[in-house]
Amino acid sequence: MSHGLTILANYTYAKSLDDLPFGEGVSGFDTGYSALPLNNPNRHQFDYGPSSFDHTHVFTGSYVWQSPSLKSSGSLIHHLFGDYELGGIVSAASGRPITVLQGTEISGTGIGNDRGTLVAGISPYSSNTCGITIHCVSWLNRSAFQPTTITTGCTPPATSCNNPAIFGTFGNIGKNVLRLPRTANWDVQIAKNISISERWRVQLRAEYFNVLNHPTFAPESISTGAVNGTDQITSFDKLNSSSFGTFRAGQAGDPRIAQLAVKVFF
Repeated sequence: MSHGLTILANYTYAKSLDDLPFGEGVSGFDTGYSALPLNNPNRHQFDYGPSSFDHTHVFTGSYVWQSPSLKSSGSLIHHLFGDYELGGIVSAASGRPITVLQGTEISGTGIGNDRGTLVAGISPYSSNTCGITIHCVSWLNRSAFQPTTITTGCTPPATSCNNPAIFGTFGNIGKNVLRLPRTANWDVQIAKNISISERWRVQLRAEYFNVLNHPTFAPESISTGAVNGTDQITSFDKLNSSSFGTFRAGQAGDPRIAQLAVKVFF
């Protein structure tokens, strides 16, 4: 602490790998998202990749500044400009992993958790807006993955048929090789301390959460404390879903929230 200023900061660079099915933790993985049966000897290699909680970069910083009391500058200056407290918390993290699923059975195992198949030369990330829904943000590019059905090369009179490029496979995309958007947040507070007597002191506080109103898509938790998994954002990870790869209204973190408070110290 120097001249009334305190700063704390922490940065973590990490990488966590495991062979658990996508979306599972250290327990209950027998009901997970592996496309292979758990007794298949290739299952561990197939499900090896970044852990679902993996964040490569994580930064958290906080600061508090206590302004001078200015008691020697006269009563008016002291009460108007003295004894303020400014503080805040800044946090940022790289996006957490995501695994694209076909959303339908293609391998013939009957499990139904087969993965998507990437098309070579096309970025899996989208740079376009959805174009079909208001307040919709597109993150993944559907065109970068093989479709479940095709409309060309089918045996007449069929106008659509199963895609032979993927049927009979488990998909070729690795577990958690793609990432959701990075997150960033800044909370600030300003407080004015008013001394009434030697024993009594009042503090007027104004606090802003997410002061820049920066959208955080698919957050891991919100103000209610609920975990926001990919299955809770309308089949974001499933290619057979009309909402594949898009964030829509209600699928972002908390907006800017302001609150006022009065604290009495005695």
